[in-house]
Amino acid sequence: MWKCPFTTITNQTDADATAQTILSMPQPKDHTPMADAFTLANSTLTDYIESGVTSPDARQIIDIATDGRPNNIRGLPEQVPQAAVNATYDARDDAMTKGYFDAVNVLGVDVIEEANPPAQPYNRDFLHNLTYPQPWWNESGFYMEATNYTDFQSKIKEKIKREVHVIPANVTIKPETLNLASKGEFTVFITLPEVYQYHQH
Repeated sequence: MWKCPFTTITNQTDADATAQTILSMPQPKDHTPMADAFTLANSTLTDYIESGVTSPDARQIIDIATDGRPNNIRGLPEQVPQAAVNATYDARDDAMTKGYFDAVNVLGVDVIEEANPPAQPYNRDFLHNLTYPQPWWNESGFYMEATNYTDFQSKIKEKIKREVHVIPANVTIKPETLNLASKGEFTVFITLPEVYQYHQH
């Protein structure tokens, strides 16, 4: 299993380097051991948190972009679609309930319509069920779809915007004119939207 190391992207150079790392990874065909992706993400994040690389308080999301169900379990020579589906759900649950992850967001890309699926549920239903928390239309734990690979670029941008929240705030500094006799003391009032305000119960 190939992985991109923990990377903080702060500028275009960082983004280009990360993209090149991903593009240079081998891309096996018809081989989707999705449970391994959850297991690797879970163990990697746990190592980073326990070694102090990142904080357990930060919001942690697993992003999945795929055209449908997994069909393989690593170590087995043949495709085992139903077992792969079940193993993926189990690995997802471990990452969410035993690890440090908070959500799974899914982007379906050119999702294949099926007449006689080799496993249940159907591709699109599987992707809906894979999101966490449920239901899949949540703001956190959501599903989006790109109709084809040409549409992927715009959809992944839209997806990231949904995940990276910028909270609007009104900032007022008093006094507006600094008084030299105030010894540099001033007051800052920060007003957040109602949904982010603290209410004592």
